[in-house]
Amino acid sequence: MPPSVSVSIPTHGEATHLRVAITSAAKQTRLPVEIVVSDDSRSRSVLNCVEEMKEEVHVPLRLVHCDTGNGLAHNVNCCFDAAVCEWLCFLHDDDFLAENAVEFLVSSLQQETSIVAAFGKQVVVDAAGVELAQESNPLQSASSAHWGDENNQGHGLGRDLSNVSE
Repeated sequence: MPPSVSVSIPTHGEATHLRVAITSAAKQTRLPVEIVVSDDSRSRSVLNCVEEMKEEVHVPLRLVHCDTGNGLAHNVNCCFDAAVCEWLCFLHDDDFLAENAVEFLVSSLQQETSIVAAFGKQVVVDAAGVELAQESNPLQSASSAHWGDENNQGHGLGRDLSNVSE
C-alpha cells in the first residue's frame, strides 16, 4: 500500500496567498489524503477562505485552531498533530507545490524505505509565478547552501534523493 500523505499548512491569519497554497495541494497528480490548515490567530479571513475552498477542492480540507501567542513552532506542531496520515508534506501559507510534488514524495518513499524525512527542489518565483533567475534567487546565497547540492536537488535525511527517478 502506498504511503498516505497529509499536506499541512500552518498560517497566522494570512489568507492573502492561502488560496494558492491550498489549490496547489488539491491539484496534485497524486492527491493527498487531506489538507490541514492550522491557524493561530483570531482572524476570520482564514476561516472564510477555508470554508469557501471546501466547495472547490476534491480533497478533505480541515481548519484547526491553535492557541494564539505561542509562535510558529507551536502552530506547526498543532498542524502536524491534527494530520491523520503517516507522512506529512509541509507547506507554508505563502508557497505552493509543483503539480507532482506529492507523487514524487510517495515514489521516493517507496523506493527508499529507510527515509525518515525528505524535501524537494525549491524554486523561487515572483508574485506572478515567474521563476527568478539564480542570481536574483536569495536561496542561492552561501547561507542557504545546505538546502541542496549545486543543482538545488532535494535530499533525504542522510540519503541523497537527487538520483531518484521522477
